[in-house]
Amino acid sequence: MFLTSSYLLTFLLTVIIEIFVGYLFLLRDRESIVTIFFINLLTNPLINYLVFLNSKLNLLETNWYIIIILEVCIVLLESRLLVSVLKKESKRMLMLSIIMNSSSFLIGYLIYRLIL
Repeated sequence: MFLTSSYLLTFLLTVIIEIFVGYLFLLRDRESIVTIFFINLLTNPLINYLVFLNSKLNLLETNWYIIIILEVCIVLLESRLLVSVLKKESKRMLMLSIIMNSSSFLIGYLIYRLIL
């Protein structure tokens, strides 16, 4: 139960942060907000599942290198999805994806460090 509620809390925090960053990038229309939400609905569970699976199967030592590689993959995937759905310039969507993911990762990490 704790794991599920903890995951939902981190997911909601991620979505709120990333929608806020999108808002700062002037993506304020309904389509943009819904797109950011659904992209996170796809990529957030994906990265969490990969980290969880890796830790359970001991495929690779879960360290900062693995996390960074996964985050870079997510940034690239999310930027492509943003371009495809919103029909925006790819450099701008890549920058948006980098800032959204960096922001949510850093804020989440700081909250995690403060709680534990």
